[in-house]
Parts: sequence; C-alpha cells; structure tokens
Amino acid sequence: MNDIKTLIEVRDKLNEVGKGFCLLKWTQQTLYLQTGDNHSCYHPYPHKIALTDIQRSPAGIHNTAHKKERRKQMLSNERPDECYFCWQVEDNGHISDRIINSANDITQFDVIKNLSSEADYNPSFIEVNFGNVCNFMCGYCTPTVSNSWINDIAKNGEFPVKTNQYKIDFIRDREYYESDDENNPYVKAFWEWWPDLVKDLKTLRITGGEPMLNQNTWQLLDKLEAEPAPHLTLLINSNLGVKPGLIERLSQRVRTLLQKKCIKDYRMHVSIDTWGKPAEYIRYGLDCDIFEKNLITIMDNFKDINASIEIMVTYNNLVLPSFRQLLIKIQEWRKLYGDRLEFITPHLKEPVHWSINILPKSFVKYIDNDIEFMQQQGFNPIEIERLDRVRSHMINYTYPVDVEYNAKSDFYNFFTEHDRRRGTNFIEVFPEYKDFFNDCKKYTLHTPI
Repeated sequence: MNDIKTLIEVRDKLNEVGKGFCLLKWTQQTLYLQTGDNHSCYHPYPHKIALTDIQRSPAGIHNTAHKKERRKQMLSNERPDECYFCWQVEDNGHISDRIINSANDITQFDVIKNLSSEADYNPSFIEVNFGNVCNFMCGYCTPTVSNSWINDIAKNGEFPVKTNQYKIDFIRDREYYESDDENNPYVKAFWEWWPDLVKDLKTLRITGGEPMLNQNTWQLLDKLEAEPAPHLTLLINSNLGVKPGLIERLSQRVRTLLQKKCIKDYRMHVSIDTWGKPAEYIRYGLDCDIFEKNLITIMDNFKDINASIEIMVTYNNLVLPSFRQLLIKIQEWRKLYGDRLEFITPHLKEPVHWSINILPKSFVKYIDNDIEFMQQQGFNPIEIERLDRVRSHMINYTYPVDVEYNAKSDFYNFFTEHDRRRGTNFIEVFPEYKDFFNDCKKYTLHTPI
C-alpha cells in the first residue's frame, strides 16, 4: 500500500500529461462476459462491447471504440464526463482512485503517455465475470450480476420504485448468455485473446455473481495448472456465503497452483459492508457466522503461503450506525492474521436510494466517530483517508431536487417491499432510521418528479 507522499508524486506525474489522465483506461479491464459489457474501473457505468470491436480483433474486447475516445480526451488534457467521481473527489481536496490505482501501474507511464489513442494495449489487470449465478440478493445489486434477482422479479414482479434496475424491462432489454453457452461471442473473444494477453497480464481477478458457483472458474484454474503463468497474481472475489466444502476445495486448488509455481501469488477479495443483523439485511442471503467461519478457514489454510484477503465494503446509507462493529471485527481478525487482512471503503453511488447523500447531515456524526476510532486504534492512514473522503463527499455533494425527491420515495417503497417479500423488519434492524424512514414516506404521497 502506497503512502500519501508517494500518491501525491503520482498525481503530479499524471497531471504532467493531463488533468484527466488516468492509466486505468489502458492498464485495467473488467469484463462482464454474460452481457458483453466492460469498463476500466467501477466508477464509470459499463459500456457495451460492440461486435465490430471484437470482429476487428479479439483485443477489441478491451480496446473498444468507446474507450479509445476517452483515452483521446485524457491525452488532450480533458476530463471525460464518465469519470466524474474522481473529479469530485479531487476537487474536494482528496486523493482519488485515479491516483491510487494508477500508482500500481506507474511503471507503464512512459510507454502509455506516448501512445496514439488509437493503439491497442494489453492491460496488466483483468477482472472477468463469467456469469451472474449468485446465492445472494444484495439490495443494491442488479440482475446483471445476480440471477437470484432475475428469479425474484420473475416470481414476485417489479419493485414499486422508479429505479430502473428492479424493472422487468431492465432484464428484457439485455442479452444474457448462460455460463455454458458455446455461442457467446465475448467468451470466444476472450480465449482467442488469451495467448497474447497472458504475456502482459500481471493480475487476473475472477468475479461474479459468486465465482465458486460457476464452473468456468474451476475450468480456468485447470487451465492455469496446465499452462502455468508464474508471473501472474490470481484474485478471486467471493461473498463467503457458500458451503464450507467449496471453500476447502478452492483453498486446495490455490495451494496446488502456488506449490507448483503455476502462479506468482494469490489474493482473495471478500464482500461485506458492516456486521451483524444490518449486514445480513443489506446483503440478503448473508449469514455472518458462516462468513466468519469461511474467512478463518481461508486465512488458516493460507498461513504458510503467499496469500492475503481484502474486505470490500460497499459503503451505503444503511452502514453508518453499525460500521463500528465491522471495524472491531477487523481488529479481532488482525490480531490473528496481521496485515494480511486489508479493507477498502468505496461509497455506493447507484442506485441513488442507497446513497449516503440522501441522508440527513446529522448522520455524518457516525463517520466522524469511526474516523476518530480508527485514528486512536492505529488503522492504516490510507484506510482512514478513504473513509474521510467518503465523509467529504457526504458533506459536500447534494443531489438535484428531483433526484433527491425520487430517491427518498424509492427508499421508503423499496424497503417496505423488501420487508413484505423477505419477512424482514426495517425499523427493528435500523432503529436509528425511524424518523428518516417516516420522512421518506411523505415523498410517496405526492406526484413524483
């Protein structure tokens, strides 16, 4: 993890090329092969890979015409509109992900800054999503990455909200390839590209859905054992809600790859946003006891090998009062496993009714108290900075009136419907939100904007 001084140096170096220059547009790629979408980081909304992109070259699965236009802007001292999140963070005086993530690929800076925007470039980081098979229905998730959501909407109908991702048309308007569909052109392009890609690839991250429930994950592990890539870091995402037997199976497969030097090292990313009943409400399907058991199994199995875990928090508007409990759990786990356990706190932007920016500003006190706690308990300065920039965004950013109006209406309607379908009780789990919840109800009683 880079220190603040190093990140400032990286920022200044990037700005020599342009105030919007970001290496990620070249060096990183997330692929949703079940729909043919992609992006180079999580902040811009994914864009479609045109069939003409991959007909030109299988490398077009990353080097799309859309992306090349944004590269051109970055090389011309412009800030692409789709990267607005980082511009907001930087304009508020904080270090953005443009800087933090570019720092990891800074050795490629001199090559990329002199490239034509039309040039194809192999990324050093690929995140591949083979399918949307998932055992969870996280409230802020979408059918794109969870078939449980597709099944729920098909069975119970749409949620009574304005947010599009809970609508029947959201599902109908997208082409979903099954994980075993041999006619998926995006999967074909990926494997055609693979022999050339793997030469430059430093990190391969497998995500989902829940990757351990998708046979493509296991097939890829087979491929790495048969065709070693000893320079490669392997990452796998998981909700850690699967049966312990799958965790053991994965642990043994990874150990084999490491022992045979088929890969360089291994890192696991696990998702949880807070702890206890609030966490289980937010990420429907989660059992914190199973999560912790599986986490400990992985850490115990990897004690003697080059492996680590990063907890990915999606910091949303239900997290604030209970986040301290997760910080305390992280402290407990670190006493056992040390700095091999890390965490990050990117804040959720969409759907808007899950955003921290629709909460009353009085809720900022929870973040203030957690930052003070982290400082007193010796958390890493970068971890504190990441939470502090969440705080800054909550204080400084306000939605337009119509957006906030609709989001508050959706907040009440979504969680009311959630309780009806799931047999849950929002106010019992989140008593701190009673006044806000009732206030949001008022927005459902008038003509929507």
